[in-house]
Amino acid sequence: MRVLDFSRALAGPLCARLLGEGGMEVWKIEDPTHPDLARTWGPFSDSGESLYYWGLNFNKTLVTTQLDTLKGREQIRKWVREADVVIDNFRSSTREHLGLSYERLTEANPRLIMASFQAYHTASERPGLDITLQAHMGFTRRTADDVPQRVAVPAIDIVTGMQGAIGILQALTRRNDTGSGDHLVFSLETSSLLLLNHLATASLNACLINAPDPMMNPVIVPNGLFETGDGWMALCTPSNESFRRLCHVLRLDDMALKYLDSTARLNHAQDVTTSIKERLKTQSAQSWVTELKRVGVVAELVRSLEDIVWENYADLIVTDPVGHRVLKTSLSNRVIDAEVKR
Repeated sequence: MRVLDFSRALAGPLCARLLGEGGMEVWKIEDPTHPDLARTWGPFSDSGESLYYWGLNFNKTLVTTQLDTLKGREQIRKWVREADVVIDNFRSSTREHLGLSYERLTEANPRLIMASFQAYHTASERPGLDITLQAHMGFTRRTADDVPQRVAVPAIDIVTGMQGAIGILQALTRRNDTGSGDHLVFSLETSSLLLLNHLATASLNACLINAPDPMMNPVIVPNGLFETGDGWMALCTPSNESFRRLCHVLRLDDMALKYLDSTARLNHAQDVTTSIKERLKTQSAQSWVTELKRVGVVAELVRSLEDIVWENYADLIVTDPVGHRVLKTSLSNRVIDAEVKR
């Protein structure tokens, strides 16, 4: 199957990359007069190439054509006739201007699946990026100091790209039954709702969820990041039994008796987390994590990227002929041919 990827930045290119990792032939279509903005985003390799761009497009065939010329449009229609999927993130007016609307493209290929990415659910002309959608959808919640915080990675973009790949696979399956194509629209805004998940459900049902501490999860207590005697760690007790085991390791057995029920812990989250915080500061993070894992409590050290031992993920690392490395993130663990096409 062939995919024509006209998209730029992150969500659309990631979607196309995932389809490529699954075995599809992906063409990255770029206009040399308006190249992908991600080419200008760091970090950069020693040769000056954007690793951000390369990481999203390493398994695609790069094809260039001027989209707003008669020759370019004729070339695109020829490619569309032989394609299965088209991916774009143009504004609707731009898509129409370039002759890339679904209606125009299906004149050449009625079986075409088209996936369009946009920032907002019903406003295809309104620009937006991951950080602005984080703010718009309540992700940058305020901390105890009343200072909003951004999510460290572009999670909304990434989830939108993954949703796109899943949606395209579903559409291709439907096409096997109907023989017809489809136009799918994915937005950062609606993907945000998927990430909000149980919080959105609570809000829909007039159930306000507030976390007393921005380091904590508001629906499970305890569940968050804790400072120890020499650093930070993460832990979570999703069951009453795991909470009892945590309290036993921390020598807080009286608290286990008092708050063994999860509802009691939610109602007294401040008291519970304060007691745990005080006790965790008496030992090192590594010693606590070791003890907790021994009794089956989920806990890990808080690490930086520099702490990750990449050799542990050797089966997921793809290297191109000039030495660039990237982690493949396929929807399966299928081994792929990682040859980079230039």
